[in-house]
Amino acid sequence: MRICHINLARGFRGGERQTLYLMEGLRKLGCVCKLFARHKGGLAEAARREDLPVYGLSKPYFISAFKLRGYDVIHAHEAKAHQLAAITRRVHKRPFIVTRRVARVPKRNRFTVARYTAAAHTVAVSHTIADILVDWGLKRECLSVIYDAVRLEDCSDLARVTELRRRFEGYQVVGSVGALTIKDKDPVTFLEAARHVQDQRNNVAFVLIGGGKDEGAVRAKARELGLKNVFFEGHQADPYSYYSVMDLLVLTSKSEGLGSAILDAFAYRVPVVATATGGIGELIQDGHTGYLAPVGDARAVATKILEALGERARRNDYVDNALSLLKSRHTIDMMASHYAKLYQELVEGDYAEPC
Repeated sequence: MRICHINLARGFRGGERQTLYLMEGLRKLGCVCKLFARHKGGLAEAARREDLPVYGLSKPYFISAFKLRGYDVIHAHEAKAHQLAAITRRVHKRPFIVTRRVARVPKRNRFTVARYTAAAHTVAVSHTIADILVDWGLKRECLSVIYDAVRLEDCSDLARVTELRRRFEGYQVVGSVGALTIKDKDPVTFLEAARHVQDQRNNVAFVLIGGGKDEGAVRAKARELGLKNVFFEGHQADPYSYYSVMDLLVLTSKSEGLGSAILDAFAYRVPVVATATGGIGELIQDGHTGYLAPVGDARAVATKILEALGERARRNDYVDNALSLLKSRHTIDMMASHYAKLYQELVEGDYAEPC
């Protein structure tokens, strides 16, 4: 089976990593995959490093429509890819699916409606997203839930891990992995929680891994709060070495489709404190696989951080439970097999007509 994957994201974040994981898993199943990504973009470069076939697209993307021909299925992995697959449908003449990763309600204009109805099928990465799409108007029979996956093997760099351990010696490391965007990831609540923790403990380092359009404002907030042990590490294409030195991962998102950083933390046996939003609740069961706090409540987040850092035995139970969840539901092989089954159904005609 020949699958064309399209992902036109500018950078390289969780969704782009999932695109590569899926291609790797499908390759093991015998599928022939090719990625269409932005020319010289972060995803195209990462695909080449992984020895995955990639074709670099330049604007205007639609002029490459004929390059999309000759595949059994087209798979769009984000909004711009979805647009391209829908606009060029009369040229490539193949059924296409789209994966939805964000927990936002789509716009209700005729162009967005046309894109979703043109797709043969839509995949949501969490039941939360699926419910949002159904409430929006997508037919339940046009929708599946396939969870994101994670590598279970250690992908950290030993030299980098050694360096980080030296840097943070004497500290308990509380990390946050995600874009520095106030509207959805809410790093401000993370910093405010850090201030509450700092008032009680001076041996905790707060490490933010990620960049974004609000980085300047977030740094200014850290200065305003008088935080002493806060470290801005910028965007890291391969953040695995940081998980190897973390005592705790904290996500204070206002909106989250699922939370790929949480999956990484689970794989590295790092306990997680997160806000109860979007698909996070499908990963974090409070008191079983991690700690949940209300969205935007910095004091509650701080309380959970202090609780987690002080409870080694309970923390170990949580990471054991989290790792069991990963192995039962979030492996690359499982994700790839679910998508391969969907592709086969498309090829055989079960979903051949648009929704």
